[in-house]
Amino acid sequence: MYRLSVDWFRFSKKCNLNRQFDKLVDEVGAQIIQVFSGEKPAMVHVQSISDISVFVAFWAKNNNIPLFVTEHILYIRRQFDYFTQKKEQVYSIAQRVYCVSNYLLRNLITNGFYMKYANVIGNIVSKPAEILVTNDKIRNDRVMFVAGHLHDKEFDILLEVASLLQQEKVQFDVYGLNGSDKYENEKTIDQEIEIRKITNLKMQGKFSHDQMLKKYAGYSVLLSTSVSETFGLAVAEAIASGVPVVCTDSGGIRDFVNENNGVIVNIRDVKSIVWAVKYVLNAKFDYVMMSNNILNKYDILSYKRRLYE
Repeated sequence: MYRLSVDWFRFSKKCNLNRQFDKLVDEVGAQIIQVFSGEKPAMVHVQSISDISVFVAFWAKNNNIPLFVTEHILYIRRQFDYFTQKKEQVYSIAQRVYCVSNYLLRNLITNGFYMKYANVIGNIVSKPAEILVTNDKIRNDRVMFVAGHLHDKEFDILLEVASLLQQEKVQFDVYGLNGSDKYENEKTIDQEIEIRKITNLKMQGKFSHDQMLKKYAGYSVLLSTSVSETFGLAVAEAIASGVPVVCTDSGGIRDFVNENNGVIVNIRDVKSIVWAVKYVLNAKFDYVMMSNNILNKYDILSYKRRLYE
């Protein structure tokens, strides 16, 4: 059984005609066969339906090769041109569609997608380099916030929460963003922080995934203010490191955040977020249990078992 990664292929051109589409499908297929030394793979596994993976999927269909899709992307119908129709058809031609959360699967179903077989398999949560979860004294009473971009993260809500907790000396560290990153209004994060006179929030910048796995341990709370999370990997990794969480009700986190590892509050509910942060900072959690529970559910071995069972 072979698994094909489509990252090698780069196409910038989208097509509007069957002839052009079929030509690109054949071109992609020729490259696939070349990669496999003239043989066709026994199966094709697409890691989320990106533009290029559409051509790969239809090549698999045309050649009667089993197609599997692992979907990570929340589907929002913005247009319905020729290529988008082809993209949506991938869900119906796949033998199996695996979603990272119940939230994502519901999204596909309510958008009217037909799938021969669909299941939720979660995501892969990496085991931290070390789990410092056995002693309350190691906690630094700081709140961490992790985001790779500003879109859907409701960063303004974080700033409001930080501002309200300044007098109580609650400190916030932001990872994955730089102060020079800009909002849609062209203001930078640093400018917003200065305008609001927030002194208890530090921008820590961007780190590699391996570096981030070392950063979680020791923090007292991870805060997520997102509007939408198909899974919530940073939230899950924090829990795996023994860090309790405060999350807005953003979707995917519902599969694993509960009273044993944190608090879920309404989206954009600043007062509830402030209350939850203070509650979690002072509450007692079984750090070892929360870490073990999420790793047992989402580690690499569990993921493989659900993927190929």
